[in-house]
Amino acid sequence: MNQINYVNDIALKLEPHETWRLMSYWPKIMERVHIIAKNMDMLLTEKSQQTY
Repeated sequence: MNQINYVNDIALKLEPHETWRLMSYWPKIMERVHIIAKNMDMLLTEKSQQTY
């Protein structure tokens, strides 16, 4: 959820004529989305998770 809030904060702080800057953040955004999507199955399982 922190990643989503981070992306929204960046988008809201940009002026409409500065939206091109968001494209420079796109690889980082997609990297975080990929991590969330990759681990979603693990987060939703009913088995207990071991954390370190």
